[in-house]
Amino acid sequence: MAYTFTPPSVVRHSGEKHPLWGRMRLNYGVSLLKKDGLYRQVEGPTAEETAEADIYYIGGHVYAIAYSEGVDLIDAGYGEFVAWQQFYGTEIYGLGPYGGYDD
Repeated sequence: MAYTFTPPSVVRHSGEKHPLWGRMRLNYGVSLLKKDGLYRQVEGPTAEETAEADIYYIGGHVYAIAYSEGVDLIDAGYGEFVAWQQFYGTEIYGLGPYGGYDD
């Protein structure tokens, strides 16, 4: 079993005055950078920011993360974006690609 993390997103209004397109709302992924044990949210991080970060999560993606990183994210206040997952081929499903037991 492992954690998955989906970085937060922001809902933005299109800003148009058109009767149809003016109601459109879009989700934009927010990236999360970890440096020296502190997390910060960034919209559109630069290559330098991601290179300097210890760990980075680009918005709009789902990441499989280690248990310790999941605990750190929950402690930092991102618990609603962390999910506990049981991946196929583990635990009661056995080992191997199709759940068969490896001897």
